[in-house]
Amino acid sequence: MSLRALGATVPRLTRAALAKRGGALAALIGDWSTVVGPALAAASIPEGLTPATRVLRLRVEGAAAVEFQHLEPTIIGNVNRFLGHDVVERLKIVRGPLPKPAAAPEPPPRALAPDEQARIDAAVADIADHDLAASLRRLGATLARRRTGR
Repeated sequence: MSLRALGATVPRLTRAALAKRGGALAALIGDWSTVVGPALAAASIPEGLTPATRVLRLRVEGAAAVEFQHLEPTIIGNVNRFLGHDVVERLKIVRGPLPKPAAAPEPPPRALAPDEQARIDAAVADIADHDLAASLRRLGATLARRRTGR
């Protein structure tokens, strides 16, 4: 079995176990776009699942709450099919902002060309205070990177 085949199989194998062990919410969050579709997933996120009352709490942005109320039976059906059994009977829709997606990590700064580094070193060569010289070298490198792009 290839890694790709294993990666596609693991969610299917673990879904039922997660649902039985209280990981149903984690499974829903991980595959929310698959469960409700990309458009609804972009406007919502599952926040809580209370098995005792069979309520799924959803945070929904602004006016999309009306659409979620209208689509409640469909969403509940999709959630229950995804989890493999009837876990949810109703939705509790909480209006509010969604968490911001994590920002992509900033790429590492580019290495300075030897001539750039030489100009910076020459500019601070006469400074006796080593800490000040090091700070000015870092500043010079930052400014050089900005001037020519990262």
